[in-house]
Parts: sequence; structure tokens; C-alpha cells
Amino acid sequence: MVSAGDMGGMKTDLASFFREAASHSPLAEEAMHTAGHTRLHAVDSELLNWVLVFDVGGSHISAGVCQRRELALENVVNSPLPSRRLAQDFIELLFALCLKAAGNPDAIIGAALDFPGPFNYEVGTSLMHHKLEYLCNVNLKTAIAQRFGYAPSQVRFVNDAAAFLLGELSCLTTAQLHKTVGVTLGTGIGSAFAIEGQIVTSGPGVPDGGEIWNLPYQGSTVEERVSGKVLAADYQSRTGKQSTVAEIAMAAASDPAARETFEQFGTRLGQALNYAVAKFCPQTIILGGGISRSADLFLPAVARELDGSGISLTVSRLSDRAPLVGAAVSWFSQGPGKHASASVTCNALPRSGTAYGKSMAQIAPFRLAPFFSPRPWGSLDLSPWYTQKLSAPIGESWLTGKDCVIDTGEFAGLTLEQLVDKYPAEILGAEGMRNHDRKFPLLVKLLFPQEKLSVQVHPDDAMAQTVGLPHGKTECWYVLTAKPGAVVALGLHPGATLETIRQAVADHTLEQLLNWLPISEGDMIYVDAGTVHSIGPGSVILETQQSSDSTYRLYDYGRPRVLNVDAALRALKLRTDAGKVTPVHHQGYDELISKPYFVIERHDLAKGETRRLENKTGTVHLVVAFQGTARLQADGASAVELEPGRAIVVPGSVAEFTLIAKEDFVGVQSMPPGRMPQQQPQ
Repeated sequence: MVSAGDMGGMKTDLASFFREAASHSPLAEEAMHTAGHTRLHAVDSELLNWVLVFDVGGSHISAGVCQRRELALENVVNSPLPSRRLAQDFIELLFALCLKAAGNPDAIIGAALDFPGPFNYEVGTSLMHHKLEYLCNVNLKTAIAQRFGYAPSQVRFVNDAAAFLLGELSCLTTAQLHKTVGVTLGTGIGSAFAIEGQIVTSGPGVPDGGEIWNLPYQGSTVEERVSGKVLAADYQSRTGKQSTVAEIAMAAASDPAARETFEQFGTRLGQALNYAVAKFCPQTIILGGGISRSADLFLPAVARELDGSGISLTVSRLSDRAPLVGAAVSWFSQGPGKHASASVTCNALPRSGTAYGKSMAQIAPFRLAPFFSPRPWGSLDLSPWYTQKLSAPIGESWLTGKDCVIDTGEFAGLTLEQLVDKYPAEILGAEGMRNHDRKFPLLVKLLFPQEKLSVQVHPDDAMAQTVGLPHGKTECWYVLTAKPGAVVALGLHPGATLETIRQAVADHTLEQLLNWLPISEGDMIYVDAGTVHSIGPGSVILETQQSSDSTYRLYDYGRPRVLNVDAALRALKLRTDAGKVTPVHHQGYDELISKPYFVIERHDLAKGETRRLENKTGTVHLVVAFQGTARLQADGASAVELEPGRAIVVPGSVAEFTLIAKEDFVGVQSMPPGRMPQQQPQ
């Protein structure tokens, strides 16, 4: 074991370091040839804007440099842990990664390292005996400072799960920062809790140190019941095979045991989160770590266990980069010359991707990549809309939504929410800014039901606002395909009362009170808030709704899912305006529906036909393709290709645009109206 004192004589001269370390580290040898050519895109006056960041894992280390102004992460490099299990080799590897990422540590304000616990983050000493044991009781702060030529105050440490959460919080808006939990799923399970963007390690609902892994749970601990090692052991008990989590995930497409293993993992994780996290009452739980890459296999089971809790469940946006960004957030939030503390915050820092430097006139139409949402009633075959091979049934393809990623143009890689947060006026338009709380107004999905959806009710705006939600949920369904016998449930038979409805739920006879309507291709159905509704199997439906996913499940045919009967009955209206809508024919297009929250027009173009469309409402528009391909062209902007199952966002600042059909084309133009209804809380 090497102590900090043993490292006191380490040289900081680069040439001496490389001569000394190259024989042990191929990475260092490579860095010797590249360090002289690696330069940050910063001038001397900006040096204090950059910090070295390290993510120390159980098998590898990642490093990069991160800029304060934009939280821009650059020059990310990775390396396995050193083969020689010596503290000195570990420090040398950090320095080699530093040189590859930054070129010169003198040009950087300091270094931030995220480490798993147990660890004394203030002093900089590892207390781990179960992994990286050769670093136990080594004063890493002193050793790294000496090797890098820094003062000890320039070297700071943060818990790895806290770094992950801080990185993810940097993507959220201020309104989303109230209470958040980050959970990292790997060999073990890590956690961090935050209030208003600040990491907390104690307080109401927060376990000691913000750690859930060691909480007593079901005769053991949370980690002994829910972790990667438990998942792998469960699969081995089912099949006799020793496999990694990644191998099990790859097998899930054709291996029922793999799918069952992930389903069981999701159920256990959801139950553990209810036990360990729900008392904190978070708005959002963000899942990260290696297992989260297979979220489509277990997330539906987690969501079922959390159903009715009011907790939003999401998967990491930054993936492996989240801890690196979070380490930078931790460093910058403390200010120069300050020591690390348990409470670090991202409130004073910019959100990721905020400095794009573009004016209103320069934001062109852009296409979104669909976001697939697994549902137990969904389908494993989404053709002809999508050709991906699926490992879990997909019920919904979100064509818009905060997590949908832009995949064309200069903002490619950003989420829709990130771009709207930065440029609300340009995206939403003048009328949209008055009506939508600076949020994207429409949530548009394709639905692929293979079984009956649960019987649901959505709140209206007034009810939603009484429970702290900005909007209710009125929607419409446009039937794209329908097999013979396809139906939807819309409203109740005459004479139904709240009392008879409650009794029918208890008696499992609610279906007899529902008004079931046959549907066929081309039907447009309006479903205003408060309407009891469901969708049967055998159709593909384009759903357009207010940008809210608030749903109260009233009845689920005896399936073992949580019901929200009391809330559903409060939201339910015995009489609504729901029903089929007759299209209005205009020259060149059909107006499918025009209601207070959305206007949808259908456009049919022959191959080679060009159609000029204008922004009639002063709001953001969407163009969604059903059949054939087309190009969408706005003046002064590059054309965007459109194909079935995809949506193009036309910002509200774009006055006109043109559709050019590459083949026979069918699609819709969707938009909120220029003026929205005003409702007051009840």
C-alpha cells in the first residue's frame, strides 16, 4: 500500500513523467506524442472556465474537460484501470488521461473526480475495502495535487451517484428541479437525492447519506434484492447459464427467460423504490448506470409498481457522460478555492446546451426521432411504420415529447425540451407564448394496441390545476388502420351515475356500461377531458393531445395494476362532447378537427406535387407523414426529409413552408389554435 507521503517526490515535469510511466502505461505512451498537439478551444482569459473531470468506476476511468458557461464536455477519453493494483499506477493513469483530455493541467482550473463510496469526500480518502481496495486510506487529494501541480483545494471529490444526478439535473428546467432522485443501476445500486437542484443527504424521506443500497429490505438489503448481480443470478437460476447483464439483454429478443428475468427485475426495482424513495415524494426518478441501457425490458414493470404515486420515471439523457458533467457541476458550484461539501447544487449554473447563439430567423424546421414507449398491451411488430427489431411490446411511439431527440439540422442531438427552453418564442410563436407556459403544446403519438387499454379518465384544466398540474388532457384519435371489429369505448350508457359506475368497477362489470363504437380507417374521434374511454385491439391510431400525460385508471379488466378510482370519479363527466367528427372539405385539404386545443388538417399530394402552406395561427406546427415520403422546405433553410411515422416541427416563427411529394403522400398538419380556452381552478 502506498501512502500519500510516499508520493511526495512525484515529478510534475511532462517529459520526466512519460519516460517514467510509458513502460507501464500504453495510454501514457500515446499521450506523450499527442499532448503537445492537444489544445482546448479557449484563450487565456477563459481558462477558469474549464475543469478536468474524472468518472472512476469499478473497471475503468473516463475523463474529459468541461466548460462552465455551457457545461460543454469535450475530449472524453477512457481507459481500463491499471493492471498493477498499485496506488501510484492509479495516479499515473489519471495524469495520462489528463494529458490526453486537456493537453496541460496548468491550463485548467482544477480537477473533479467522482468516486463510489464509502469515501471521505472532504478529505479525499477512499474507505472502500470491497473494490479498489489498494486505494483504501490513501489521501488521493494530496497525491493528485502533487502529481498535477495543483494546490489541494483545486482537487475535489463527489459521490458517483450524486455526480450522475447533478449531470442529469443540468438538463432540466428550473421548474423541474423541486425534488428529484437519481438511481444508478450497475453491479450494485447507487442513489442520490436533490431538492431544488441541491444534493441532500438528510431530511424528511431521505435515507442516511442519501444511500438506499444498504437499507434493510425483505430480510436483507436493497442491493442484495435489486442489482445487476441479482439480475444475473436470477437468470442463471432460470437457465443454468452464467451471463452478463448485457448478454441477457441481447438474448431477450428470442429468449423468454431473459425477458422474464428483466420483468422480475423491474418489479423488484419498483417495489424497492416505493419502499426506499417514495417517502421523499420526488417529482422524478432518473435511472442511470449500465442496466438502464436495457430500460425497455424492465421499465414497464417499474412503472406499474409506481403507478398512482405521482412520480415521473425517466431514463438518463446523458448516459455515460452524466457523471462527468455532474463532477463539473460539483466543482463549479463550490467556487474557486473552496473545499468540497456534501451539499452541491446546479441552480447557479447554466443548463446543458443553453448557448447556441442563434437568432429567431435562423431556427429552421427540424425532424424528431420517435421515442418508443413499452406497454403491456403493445405490439412487437410496428411495420410498416417502423422496421426495428423489438425486445418488448411497444404501445406508443411518441412523435413529440420532451425527450424526443432532434435528428436533423444544427440542433441535432438536443431534445425538444432543451430547444424550447432556450428559444421559447422562436419555437412556440407569438400566440404560443401567450398560451402554453413556454412549453411545447401538443403531445402526438402513434398507438399500437394489441389488447384493450385500461378504462381511463383524464382531468380537465380546472381539476388538474387543483392538484398542481399546469394542464388537463383533452385529446383526439385519428384512425390510420383498423381491422374488422375494431372498437373504441367512448362515454357511458344513459342512466349511469357515479354510484353505479363505482359499483360496476367493484363488480368487474364496467364494460357493460361503456359505449363501444366501431371504428374504421379515416375516422376522427374527439375525446374531451372527463370522458370515460378505452381503445380495443386491432387498430393503429394517431393520438393528438394537450401536452400532459395525466391519466386516472378507472378499470383494467381484472389485470393486477393499480387503479385510481377515486381520482377518476372526481375527473369523470357524465356528459361530454366526445364523439366522431365529420371532416370539412376545403380546396386542397380536409380539416379533420378544429377544437379549442388543436387543429388538424389532412393533405394528400400526388408524386411530384408541391403545396405551399402558411402559418395561420401564429403558433408552432407539426407535419406528420402516414404514407409516402416528402420534403419540407422553409425559405432560407435546408429541406427536411419526411417519411411515415415521423414528425417535423415547424417553429412558430416560420411564416410559410412548402411540401414537395417525392411519391404519393398523405400526412397531416397539426397545430394549436391561435387562442386557447381560459379556465380557472375549481
